[in-house]
Amino acid sequence: MPLSAEVITPARPAAQRALPLSSEVTTPGRMRLAVLIDTSPDRRLAFHRWANDPEVCVPRSPFGHGGGAVVCISGVILRRPDARAPREDRATAAMRKIALADGELQPLFGVHDENLQHLETALDIKVSARDREVFLEGEEQGVEIAAKVLTELGRLISRGYSLEENDFRTAVRMAQDSPAISLERFFTDHGIQTARDRLVRAQGTNQRLYIEAIRTHDIVFAIGPAGTGKTYLAMAMAIETLNRRAARRIILARPALEAGEKLGFLPGDMFEKVNPYLRPLYDALYELVGVDRANRLIERGHIEIAPIAFMRGRTLSDSVVILDEAQNTTAEQMKMFLTRIGMNSTAVITGDVTQIDLPNGRLSGLVEASRLLRGIRGISFVKFDQRDVVRHPLVQEIISAYERDEQTKRSAKEAADRLVPAEGELERASSSVEVGDE
Repeated sequence: MPLSAEVITPARPAAQRALPLSSEVTTPGRMRLAVLIDTSPDRRLAFHRWANDPEVCVPRSPFGHGGGAVVCISGVILRRPDARAPREDRATAAMRKIALADGELQPLFGVHDENLQHLETALDIKVSARDREVFLEGEEQGVEIAAKVLTELGRLISRGYSLEENDFRTAVRMAQDSPAISLERFFTDHGIQTARDRLVRAQGTNQRLYIEAIRTHDIVFAIGPAGTGKTYLAMAMAIETLNRRAARRIILARPALEAGEKLGFLPGDMFEKVNPYLRPLYDALYELVGVDRANRLIERGHIEIAPIAFMRGRTLSDSVVILDEAQNTTAEQMKMFLTRIGMNSTAVITGDVTQIDLPNGRLSGLVEASRLLRGIRGISFVKFDQRDVVRHPLVQEIISAYERDEQTKRSAKEAADRLVPAEGELERASSSVEVGDE
């Protein structure tokens, strides 16, 4: 069956018929609109129109191969109803049997087999267990990841490692992100020691890259959605640095900006006025080192928490400086902050460019810095996405839903912007043809 598209032209909204992928559509003014659908594997659509010649419309580039898509923008509907997935994308069935030791079963399976159920959900495979054997069935990639998780975590347990609450889910996510990673080495890494009884471990590949970037770079930008551990891990690394006496102090800064609402004038002195904006930093600090020690460090000046506006005129040497919610800094504030960094200091800038609360028309300092500073030696950029979210599982789904909506809106706007010039040319050409006929 040949590939086809359904086209409704802006000039004739009621006209609809099946057309080949590379087609000519005649408008009432006898002008032809050549439509080429780019069916490249990444599902992008390209619309090419040539209105200069009323008789000949030849596509300038061949269309590719692969998947199809549906788009409805500015009255033009293009669709491949018979599109099929590329051959290389089709799932390949596989089966594996994993034998486990008696002492490995309960920690690996979890309470009421919740870990096996998570394998089925996360990897879209079928998991069943009988005696000491686990049977995996499904797409080859998912089966291999499940086998890797069960086998390597089983070896860890046999060597005396005790799985913590979220270790199994972390292992699955790590194996999905980096199939070649050694889960045994990852979980035996000592992590970040923030207090005698508190150990912080990375919960995914990007978090590991983030920690390594902070250890090896002077300035690190962490950009991604909420709940990915950007600020929490930065503070954990800062406290570890302070404990090793590799820095004299920690400075935590944040813009004093409301999230979409005006709170008016707040009562109290300067500290009481800015304290509500800095509360998230206090919460993370208390969790990492405990309330008593955190308060002692603040009283002695080893930890300073302040709005970014108080940074002007200072030189921050022998410090770990963390700028949180950097998407709400202006371009001027970001430049001011980055030029405060002194000798033997590390700066970590975190933010989510999808949650900018600046007034309309103001450029985010984080967005501008991302554009200007990439490629400079000593500066690292780490990108997080919804897979790195370590909050409630629904948070991942919420972030994904918003990202899909934003992507749809961007695609619609871009396609509409491309359609406007072509529609204008068609209207002018139609008008000239009608005048000629008269």
